[in-house]
Amino acid sequence: MNAKDLVNLWGKRARSSEAVHYQIAASYLRRNQLLSFAVIVLTATIGSGIFASLSTTASKQLRLVFGVISVLTAILAGLNRSLRYGERAEENRQAGARWAPIVNSAEQLLLGLESFSPDEAAKHVNELKKQIDDAAQRSPSIPQAFIRRNGIMDGYLWKPERTGWRLWRRSGATPEAAARS
Repeated sequence: MNAKDLVNLWGKRARSSEAVHYQIAASYLRRNQLLSFAVIVLTATIGSGIFASLSTTASKQLRLVFGVISVLTAILAGLNRSLRYGERAEENRQAGARWAPIVNSAEQLLLGLESFSPDEAAKHVNELKKQIDDAAQRSPSIPQAFIRRNGIMDGYLWKPERTGWRLWRRSGATPEAAARS
């Protein structure tokens, strides 16, 4: 695999990572909003129900209904806090933002790759690899359910033998060698 093919491959993977993390962030944000909205509505219902149950004419059934709603609200509020959808959305948004400059760097490197000497090309390819490694290390994991639901199993990282990456790694080739070929 030559340097141009390698940089092109890494650029596609970076673009996919960027898109996936933004999609996950949007999904977590929707979940956070849904749970928060449910807690707000149920809390408001309980608040007005408390006034109704204070009257002496309120039935035991009505009090029981408000008690069940109160417990349900507490459960939903606890879930919302423990699932940390808001925080997870922000982590994935930041991960998507980290991948965007890598995509730009890969595209820029592709444009100028042929004008570099083999040593300069290897240096730039290694710099790009360091950026990718850093972003991958700092990015949150992609949930398995999201991978299955969105067909990522057939994509950029999950079946690397389709891209030739596995063969490239097994051959013992380095980015320097790829830049020279």
